[in-house]
Amino acid sequence: IDYEQLAEDIHERLALLMDDGERRGSVVARSLNNTTVEASGDVQVKESVYYSQIYARGSVQCHGFVRASEIHANGDVFCDEVGTRSGTRAVIALNGVFRARKVYPNVEVTVAGEKEFFDREAVDVVLPRSAKEN
Repeated sequence: IDYEQLAEDIHERLALLMDDGERRGSVVARSLNNTTVEASGDVQVKESVYYSQIYARGSVQCHGFVRASEIHANGDVFCDEVGTRSGTRAVIALNGVFRARKVYPNVEVTVAGEKEFFDREAVDVVLPRSAKEN
C-alpha cells in the first residue's frame, strides 16, 4: 500500500466535503456493502459496514460490525466491532476520539496522526487513551 498516495487521496476527498459551515450533509443508512460514502456532516450506520469506505467531515457511528472497510472522519468514530476474528484488515483514521466495544487483530486506527495497530483482540477500546479518563 502506498501510504503517501492514500493520505493524499483522503486529504483530497475531505477537502471536497468542506462547506460554508452553515449546512452539512449527513448520511443515515441501515447498512453499507461495497459502497463509498462521502458526507460533509455525520454518518450513522444502524447495522453493519462491509467492504466499504466512509469519508465524513463530522463523526461516524456504526451500531454493528465494520468488516474489511475504511473509515476516515474529522470527528469522533464509534463502532460496536471492527475487524474479524480471522484478521481481515480494517482501517480507521480520525481527528477525534475512537471508541469500540471490540477490535479484532489487523485493525489500524490513526487518531490525529498517532497510529495504533491491533495484533490481538481488544475490548472497550478508547483512543487516544487520555480520552478514557474523561
